[in-house]
Amino acid sequence: MTPNSSARIAIIGAGPGGLTLARILQTRHIPVTVFEREKHPDERPQGGSLDLHPEGGQWALHLAGLDEPFQRIARYEDQGMRRLSKEGKVLFEIKPDEGSQNRPEVDRTALRAMLLNSLTPGVVRWGHEVRSVRQGGDGTYEIQFAHGTTEVFDLVIGADGAWSRVRPLLSSATPTYTGVTFLEFGLDDVDQQHPAVAQLVGHGGMFAPAANKGLMAQRNGHGHIRVYACLRIPLGWEKATGFTPEQPQMAREWLLNQFADYDESLLALIRECNDQFAVRPLFMLPVGHRWSFHPGVTLLGDAAHLMSPFSGQGVNLAMRDAAELACAMSECKSLEEAVMTYEKAMFARAEIAARGAEEGLRKAIAPDGADHLPPVFQDQKPAALSAPSRTRREAFADDLILRVDEQGNGRPLLILHGVAGPQSVSGLAEGLAEQAHVFVPTHPGFEGEPRPEWFNSVDDLAFTYLDLLDRLDLHDVVVIGCSFGGWIAAELAVHSTTRLGGLILIDAAGIKVDELPQPMTRPHTANQTEAARGWPANLEALRAYVGPSGLWNPKLRRRLRRVNIPALCLWGEHDTIVPPDYGRAYAQSLPNARFELIPQAGHHPQREQPERVLTQVRTFLNSVAVPSAPMKR
Repeated sequence: MTPNSSARIAIIGAGPGGLTLARILQTRHIPVTVFEREKHPDERPQGGSLDLHPEGGQWALHLAGLDEPFQRIARYEDQGMRRLSKEGKVLFEIKPDEGSQNRPEVDRTALRAMLLNSLTPGVVRWGHEVRSVRQGGDGTYEIQFAHGTTEVFDLVIGADGAWSRVRPLLSSATPTYTGVTFLEFGLDDVDQQHPAVAQLVGHGGMFAPAANKGLMAQRNGHGHIRVYACLRIPLGWEKATGFTPEQPQMAREWLLNQFADYDESLLALIRECNDQFAVRPLFMLPVGHRWSFHPGVTLLGDAAHLMSPFSGQGVNLAMRDAAELACAMSECKSLEEAVMTYEKAMFARAEIAARGAEEGLRKAIAPDGADHLPPVFQDQKPAALSAPSRTRREAFADDLILRVDEQGNGRPLLILHGVAGPQSVSGLAEGLAEQAHVFVPTHPGFEGEPRPEWFNSVDDLAFTYLDLLDRLDLHDVVVIGCSFGGWIAAELAVHSTTRLGGLILIDAAGIKVDELPQPMTRPHTANQTEAARGWPANLEALRAYVGPSGLWNPKLRRRLRRVNIPALCLWGEHDTIVPPDYGRAYAQSLPNARFELIPQAGHHPQREQPERVLTQVRTFLNSVAVPSAPMKR
């Protein structure tokens, strides 16, 4: 029994966020009731395909105990993305490569069905449209439903989307129109009935922007392609133009006129589509939307931080909200403490994502839209634009085999990833490969790489990477460590700087500072840790390396004075996992270090603010001289 297992808890909304929260709480023996206005699960379509991120939806499903069911519905083969000109020319492409990308596609309908099937019958109560929620005199909340009944709860969680009925209890904010509308339609059985369209879209998604508009298509399951015609257009345009989705032939003709300057290969998406059209104006809440703590009520997902889909974060954020709230509710001593803990982290994380979504929408559907890189490409460069990547496997004693990916030429850089795996530093590595020879090892045990049983400490990792530098005869290496990888980098530098020319720590774990609040980095629990946000296999490997004591070495901080090479400590301004004061403590303990804060970033600034991080890293590299004659051992 947990401290909160006797509380009366209501979740409003049976979307991915609400259902994920209910499932995780169910596994932790905290009973909840989910109220959904739809009369049954199949009342309306659930939308298209989405990609689940390791640190978002996948982490949440891992905590929910749904790894295996998720693998059955995940489509790793549909992770590709194409950028086309309006003339139909492929400008560049990210090709799907099963096993190398960590964001498989999944249909929203399949995701919802999986979550529903995991819940005890009766947890979701269909046909319960909320009319109002009001606070009682005893601190409880009364929910009034449209059919006239009322029920009372100790905690009400609004997972009820853009037009939340719970939000007014906390905030006066209402969604505003972004200026962009999607017109949704689709094609069925594309491989057999529309082979040219199937070839145009490929395995994954396609985006063809032009001035203030674009055509976007994505593969769904069962041979379906969903298409969005994106237009920057004022509200009320349907009335002004006479457009109605109920007249499909007229809708096609209107769209063909709007995209008349597009190539016929792209117009086939419109000409050959089925008769199901929907108009979807995009709304958003203010960037940085937050509220003062209010006992007994909170929000998650779109109810808390509605944003445009141009960040790819919506469902991932909702499921991560659900997972972090469930962890807090199962571990904190009271619901009040749980909600405060959850909201503090959620506000910072959501603001970063919302800024990215706002910028992504502005760039994607812009007056010069064809000149901008679509947001879907921002985390991963197309192969044609990246430095060629090579993979080597180095065999060490006692069955230790180390995978090392390398790219670029120039000064050697060793990048050590965190628990989210090498994908979490791929953008950083590719950006730096334009001027350096970048090495990215995968920690044994991570991403399915073999790990001998004896190989079970951070010291083992640090000494192995020193051995790697010796074996490759690398000199004046700059070591960059992110999160857990930052701890390894710091230990490596403490042991030896003979082959090192610099050290960069990015939101690094590893030190313990008694006068600061304990960072949220205890891997033996699921309490909002970066450890739990990675792949399940990564979490198991992390546990092997650090044991139950936490992601720090109590002696490391005192030993940092041995590291006399130049060092840079980069920290996300809103990191709630390892807060910025830990970065300042690192910088104070290293003899030749400086500290830099990355605005509008959390625990992964290299992903959240990649250009700012690259600028800081490049400036540091340029400031650290390379010896003209490297020392030979």
